[in-house]
Amino acid sequence: MDTFLDNETFAFATIYSKLQLASYTVEQNGEFCTLNVRNNQPKISLKIGDNERVFVKVDLALTAGISDYSKSQDLSNLADAGDAPKAIYGLAEKKLKAELAQVFEKCRASGCDLFEIQGRLQRREKDGFYRVNNDALDGAILEVNVRFTDVR
Repeated sequence: MDTFLDNETFAFATIYSKLQLASYTVEQNGEFCTLNVRNNQPKISLKIGDNERVFVKVDLALTAGISDYSKSQDLSNLADAGDAPKAIYGLAEKKLKAELAQVFEKCRASGCDLFEIQGRLQRREKDGFYRVNNDALDGAILEVNVRFTDVR
């Protein structure tokens, strides 16, 4: 299996670890904005479709404030993890969604079930587990929803 890049490791941690005060950097027009992630609330659900394909749905809510964006914030807002420009959250959502998809594809390519698809199916979809067990990871379809909200 290919090793994860730092950004992919962070993406994976957002769904399997409790984050507090984690930094996440986004680029906008050549300027970098670092968000201070205060909280994450991941939810992973599975279902088996009519065509015997497994659908993996990741819903991820993150609460963050700005940590470093000196071009648009005054010193008092920077010191207090002030409000981030709204466009930054949209960029962060797109970036994190793409990184989670990369992690999923690396896992699929190597046959490594880090998303615990087979285990989840065995616990929650016993009938479906036996129908799709061997092909669960290969045919799985990932859907990711990411929402960043401001600390304030």
